[in-house]
Amino acid sequence: MSLNRFAEAEAAFQAGRRDEGKRLTAEQLEADPDAPAGVYRNLGAILIRDRDYAMAETVGRRAVERHPRDPELWNILGVALRRLKRYPEAVDALEKALRLNPRSDSIQQNLGNVFNDAKDARAIRVFSQLVRSAPSNAELQRQLGRAYWFAKDFDKALQRLNLATRMKADMVDAWLDLSAVNSDSRGPVEGLEALDRGLKACPGDARLQEARLSMLRRSGRMREAELQMLDMLKVTPDAAWLHFQLAGALTDYDRPRANEHFRRAIELAPENVDYRITYAESLGRDRTGDEGGNLEAAYRTMVEVLDKAELTPGNLKVIYELLVRVADYDRLEALGSFSKVGRTWADAGRHTALMAHLARVRTAEDRLELVEQHRIWGRLADAAAARRPITHPAPRAPGGKIRVGYMSSDLRGHPVAYFAIPLFEHYDRSRFEVFCYSWYQGEEDPTQKQITQWVDGFRWHKDITDREAAQLIADDNLDMLFELGATTHMNKLSVMSYRPAPRQASWVGYPHSAGPE
Repeated sequence: MSLNRFAEAEAAFQAGRRDEGKRLTAEQLEADPDAPAGVYRNLGAILIRDRDYAMAETVGRRAVERHPRDPELWNILGVALRRLKRYPEAVDALEKALRLNPRSDSIQQNLGNVFNDAKDARAIRVFSQLVRSAPSNAELQRQLGRAYWFAKDFDKALQRLNLATRMKADMVDAWLDLSAVNSDSRGPVEGLEALDRGLKACPGDARLQEARLSMLRRSGRMREAELQMLDMLKVTPDAAWLHFQLAGALTDYDRPRANEHFRRAIELAPENVDYRITYAESLGRDRTGDEGGNLEAAYRTMVEVLDKAELTPGNLKVIYELLVRVADYDRLEALGSFSKVGRTWADAGRHTALMAHLARVRTAEDRLELVEQHRIWGRLADAAAARRPITHPAPRAPGGKIRVGYMSSDLRGHPVAYFAIPLFEHYDRSRFEVFCYSWYQGEEDPTQKQITQWVDGFRWHKDITDREAAQLIADDNLDMLFELGATTHMNKLSVMSYRPAPRQASWVGYPHSAGPE
């Protein structure tokens, strides 16, 4: 009876009726759990290929109960758990598989992949061993490079990833990783250079093109990115990712048009949850028309996909901020503890998210924890600045005027400007020189124009990296720099990590310590 049923399932698979074959096999395994290990292996492998990881885990657990000495069944269970992001369980399953078959390179590689996913330094040991056995394997070199990247050993990461691209010039994933490591260690300009090399090797690749446009945005070159994407849309007007990237470039200076492109991206890719989450963020920031209605639409858009959204640091930031704004504290608490959520952002460099975290501060311990979360981010920012330092001009001759700088993208019709205006209007011009620095993406308004007339220098640059901004400030040879925005929108707190002035402080724009060391 069971042989006939398995034969029927096999016939369904061979005829291309995968769903029917999976159903028949699962039904028979339910009725006859002592089936041969090969049946479990075949079904588990098919479920993994079909990305049905929850069912693959169920089948895998039943399989290892019946066949605990079969390494491939433990391997399948480990892969399913990895895809479900249950990393400690995946490691346990794969280590059991390795004990049963210590010579298996595929099981070792799966274990290394779990360690890389979890950013666990044990991946270096695993992939180093695999590379010694197969030094010409470009994918293994890439994975070893990723392991070094996650361990913050950027020089070794770049060495391995460059080697992977030389071995296999059309390996898009290696070019993407190489760009990301260059950006993390040296800055977005170097990240762009790696992507340009990748596009020469893989002309027209959509993922590399998308990454390049995203890197242009990270470089602050929004308008350059916009022009390129408009040209690309003439050729591929129905590319969802292109509408999404264009929308992201437009958000700070043309929100209504950005939202049009977000909506088009969603129309073209209705199942993409990340598109909807990012659109919800843009709606929540939309101050045009009915602001309350925009916020309500943002909340509803977010709630519709909340159960499907992967809680990446970026998605978590959007969801958290919207829940705070509409006071949905029940859903807010379900996202994780105060410490876990804040440190997720800090470890990922998402310091702007920490402002929303103020809404959950209840005790003095929470406040100290929030300071430490800022410091975690600050140490990352300091390390990044140390890897690509700026230059400083020679000290000015003594006895001159004291030079003071104010850095803020809110030196316009904004509460920060209203607090600071007396400083610009009434400072003693016989003793002080005042310089302002703004990265505001919008257009000049009367308040900004008035401040420009009062101060000695107003440096306003829309398209500039953090390092370029720090160098611009350092070139003015200030005695002291005040930063007025901290983690708020369109400000560049990480500029302070480059130490562009000998004395630096934050003031007025952020209602909490930014956590300087």
